[in-house]
Amino acid sequence: MAALVALPGCYAVQRPEGTVQRPDHPSDPIGDRKLTEGGDLVMGLSAEPDRLDPTTSSSLYTRYVMNSICEKLYDIDATGKLVPQLATALPKVSADGLKVTIAVRADVVFADNAPFNADAVKTTLERHLTKKDSTRKGELGPITNIEAPTKDSVVISYKTPFAPLAASLADRAGMILSPATLKELGDDFGDRPTCVGPFKFVKRTPQTSITVERDPLYYAADQVHLDTITYRIMSDANIRAANLRSGDIQVADSISTQDVDALIKERGIGLLQVGSLGYQAMTINVGNVDGAGEDPKKIDTPLASDPRVRLALAHAIDRSGLVNSVFNNWYEPSCSPISPDSVFATDRSNACLPHDPAKAKQLLAEAGVPVPFRINVNTSNTAEALRFAQALQAAVAPSGFELQVEPVEYSTLLDLQSA
Repeated sequence: MAALVALPGCYAVQRPEGTVQRPDHPSDPIGDRKLTEGGDLVMGLSAEPDRLDPTTSSSLYTRYVMNSICEKLYDIDATGKLVPQLATALPKVSADGLKVTIAVRADVVFADNAPFNADAVKTTLERHLTKKDSTRKGELGPITNIEAPTKDSVVISYKTPFAPLAASLADRAGMILSPATLKELGDDFGDRPTCVGPFKFVKRTPQTSITVERDPLYYAADQVHLDTITYRIMSDANIRAANLRSGDIQVADSISTQDVDALIKERGIGLLQVGSLGYQAMTINVGNVDGAGEDPKKIDTPLASDPRVRLALAHAIDRSGLVNSVFNNWYEPSCSPISPDSVFATDRSNACLPHDPAKAKQLLAEAGVPVPFRINVNTSNTAEALRFAQALQAAVAPSGFELQVEPVEYSTLLDLQSA
């Protein structure tokens, strides 16, 4: 018996060959009307964000909130390319790959009016590396030293070259925290997260909502048109859809594919499809014994130790069939955590193993495991996640797998992934 967390994947983009082409459904065009200044945008979130602390958070839903209040050293533009945000240029890497120099902005202040500079970047990155419950440590690679030789430059030294650094700094690892608020709150930084961003944190009502407001100290405050954003927790997809219809929320982080075809017929509701770098995946623990970010150790189970069992599972999954039957063909099958829309995608990362139940059975026989091979799968207890898990359960059974689906709260799922 083995255990998994989450589910295998697809991402919402344009349709693959052989599937139904879905057109966009724009809402009413604004035309020459002037944009309204001010107001509150309400966004429905599918789950409660975890800690509002870039060092320790691991939830997708936390990222939605943090992106409005914490800018990063780098960002990803509409074409999927890395671009500077709080940095002023892409990193300069030494010939041996062991020193990375990052130039940072000198014209910025945090929401608490503390100056943004290289020392603040150094403080944040060192916290990511040393905080006991950090989930960023593994994203930054084998760093040996961080220096801030000037107020607008940071030098990071490595034991061995680490190519993904800039990409990591375009996510939570690159969100720079106010040293003044860090000094004041310490481990409780997530109670009042303070960064550089178009909005600043106002309040959080657990299980209900999170509110942020426009930050007048933001370096581009004249380009921020909303007064506030309220993130309202709505775990039920039917409730999110109903609130979109009623106008109680203006944006939803996701809508059940079971609701999309009906929603796009509603006046005032638009649907635009864009490429995504996100994915859903079946996460198999092959070495996490002491917690996320710690050195891997051996896990003595067939699923963790024998690649033939994992390969058999990959051959047992009919990704296209799941996308068609569970998601009404609104997603595209994915075979790698690297989206085909990413600048880092290659033919190899885009390639999929064929759905081949006979090959799966052969590999299980070669591995000498009992058939059906039982796997416990932890998944979120939302209706969409359960529908997918149950479809997957039925789909892999003919290949010799017995999935035991164990639904848990989303926060528990995150804890299981990082424990």
